[in-house]
Amino acid sequence: AAALCGVKNPAKLLDALIQMASTKNPDVVRQLADMEAKVGIRLREDLANTLGSDITIALDGPTLPSPSWKASVEVNDPARLQETIERLVAAANTEAKQHGKQGIELAKSQSNGRTLYTLKPLDLPGFEPSYSFVDGYLVVASGAPILNRAMRTHDNGNSLNSSNRLPSLVPAD
Repeated sequence: AAALCGVKNPAKLLDALIQMASTKNPDVVRQLADMEAKVGIRLREDLANTLGSDITIALDGPTLPSPSWKASVEVNDPARLQETIERLVAAANTEAKQHGKQGIELAKSQSNGRTLYTLKPLDLPGFEPSYSFVDGYLVVASGAPILNRAMRTHDNGNSLNSSNRLPSLVPAD
């Protein structure tokens, strides 16, 4: 099963979500500013503006005992997004240590000439999503084997985007 969606402008979507949230909680803008200062990122500039409009999510195998999944998100600025991810991991580790937890390890490896990153939550063994940047997309999966299979599929030209049937399923605008 797969789902494809598009977002014309992720930064404007973020702005709209913040505006909606602020109608229920007038402090949300201040709270987000405090969080941004604490973490060292700006959600709009460092996250939303790095993303493009295309998003694909797919289940890839059985859902039990743990789901196998993969996703791709168009990325306009992979280097900035990776820097943002690293800052988020560092902030999560600082917060974890303050609560007696181990945090997250961000492991880096090479596979077929690509850099693979694996997030290893040390307090949640067995959950190790992996990701890589491939031809303008962030490709993320529930584990390195699924990520490697997704990248091989892309390299072989058999991805959803190269499907003859896909364009007929996508709305014109």
